Amino acid sequence: MTRSRNAPSGRRERRAPRPLDQLALEELALAYVARFATSAGRLTSYCRRKLRERGHVGAEEGQPPPDVEALVARFVARGFVDDAGFARAKAGSLLRRGYGGRRVGQTLRADGIDEPTRAAVAPDECARREAAAADARR
Repeated sequence: MTRSRNAPSGRRERRAPRPLDQLALEELALAYVARFATSAGRLTSYCRRKLRERGHVGAEEGQPPPDVEALVARFVARGFVDDAGFARAKAGSLLRRGYGGRRVGQTLRADGIDEPTRAAVAPDECARREAAAADARR
């Protein structure tokens, strides 16, 4: 059986996602934090990207968007986001894969980890040698 050109293809058209309000943004952020290990910087950029993609309720009336910084601060205060723990885990993972100290620092900087935390998890001489050995084995 062949379809005529004018027959529907059976695909549904995608509806535009609904604009976000404060509660919907918080639910998205909570689902993101529950699924992925993240830093405050990454969570902030995720929330801002979602607001940019979907818009926010009241944008047509000129209302300001939901406060992303306050939302991230609440998540940090509740312990959902821990930059130091994330930095330790990420640095350890990168070192075990054979990446050097500079690459670890660059990755943590890109993830929004501040300088004192990056310095605290910077690899020592022994860790740098182990990373070099892991890289040589690859």
